[in-house]
Amino acid sequence: FAKANGFQNLYSGFDITPSDTPYTWLGVYDHLFFEGIQKKLLEKNQDTFEFHFIYTTSNHAPYTIPVEKYGFEKEKFIKVLPTHIQKYINDIGTYAYCDYYLSEFVHYIQETFEDSLVMVTGDHTRRLPMPCQSANKVHTLREDISTAFYMSHKDFDKGLLKSTRIGTHMNILPTIMELVAPKNHEYVSLFPSLFEPQELIVTPYHWITNRHIGFFKDQRVETLDGCPIYDYNLKDVVALQRAYMEVTGTILRNQIKSSV
Repeated sequence: FAKANGFQNLYSGFDITPSDTPYTWLGVYDHLFFEGIQKKLLEKNQDTFEFHFIYTTSNHAPYTIPVEKYGFEKEKFIKVLPTHIQKYINDIGTYAYCDYYLSEFVHYIQETFEDSLVMVTGDHTRRLPMPCQSANKVHTLREDISTAFYMSHKDFDKGLLKSTRIGTHMNILPTIMELVAPKNHEYVSLFPSLFEPQELIVTPYHWITNRHIGFFKDQRVETLDGCPIYDYNLKDVVALQRAYMEVTGTILRNQIKSSV
């Protein structure tokens, strides 16, 4: 898949770490994976433009990494957690471990390769069970189903995306093109960059506007700050969701036929 998308080299965590490196069923522990990546980057540290895609795995279940060995104190942390999620200490501890070492790696990149454009996002969130039916609801719908996006460069200022409130993964590549391509360079993209404000984003599972967010499965709708909406007209949003899914299915079917 990676080579089909133009990547020249592909490495798993097992390729760039010692043979006795501990791992989960998905891959080697994140901090050791990052150490291997750092060594690999320095091997070919040339004055050329490069694009690196890094996919981490440790924040995925079953959360068996001994995070206490790597600086996370479970007993100290559990005291500040709400009672109803204390039993998920292994999950939350793994998230803290992953966030810490990811941040350390980003700092390393910023210091070692000063002109780097760094982007960080997740492929989805992971919902911890919450008492959503009670008055003490912890998660808003936006927190429950929307992932984070982080972008950094030494020449950026905080107002770079001031006109943008919402976005999707499909906006990331055109954003990169707008940032790094030569002036007046032309490219083709199904979706705009994050420098163009969007009114509505639809995925197969949920949708978001600059004021509302909804989940197709139970047709729940909230404002972005979590207030429930009970009279939202979903007709046009559902029609767009189904159209996107049909286009995707058509593309996949045609690709399968052409490869047989």
